[in-house]
Amino acid sequence: MLSGSDIEGKQFSEETKTLVLSRDGAGIVSMNKLAPQEGLFIRCLETNKEAAVRVVGQVGRASESYIYGVAFLDPSVNLWDVEFKEAGGDADTKSPSIPAQKEPEPEAMPVPAVRPENRRKDVRAKVNFSACIRHSGFQEIVVCENVSRGGFCFKSRKRYAEKSMIQVAIPYSPGAPGIFVQAQIAHVQELPAEKLFRCGAAYVKS
Repeated sequence: MLSGSDIEGKQFSEETKTLVLSRDGAGIVSMNKLAPQEGLFIRCLETNKEAAVRVVGQVGRASESYIYGVAFLDPSVNLWDVEFKEAGGDADTKSPSIPAQKEPEPEAMPVPAVRPENRRKDVRAKVNFSACIRHSGFQEIVVCENVSRGGFCFKSRKRYAEKSMIQVAIPYSPGAPGIFVQAQIAHVQELPAEKLFRCGAAYVKS
């Protein structure tokens, strides 16, 4: 299940398939046109695990759909519950690309790797989708600016107190069931020109 925002900023959620799996990401089919470096979420329906990814780029076409290489923001995630070999064989993930010997389309499937030079502890991906925040009986829909393995950043009309606990469903589509997790407000920045507050929040392990 792939969800996020397309190249025009429209939110979507679609059930799709992968063509190539790797330790660092996947080659995935989408009916939506996606922008490079866009942040998305993938949920593996077989394992019921979810992970944040970034779009590395379009690597092919399949009928009326697009094929993209995506990379996990957390390089240690094992979304597929697959044990990859360290070297050699079809399961080798050391190479930046894997020939599509099992799939006739596309000709080659680049397998992305998370950039090691990022100075942040957790790589952040710019996003533009909604989240639902619950706090003290209050609920609001906010716009997220970026996400990472450890947290996310969003804008709100409400000033949240630092270290306050919230619940969040991210990404969130009105009318669709949301999965809420615990998070804590880490910092708050006032944006007077926009009459909004930029909030950074960190996920809290249950």
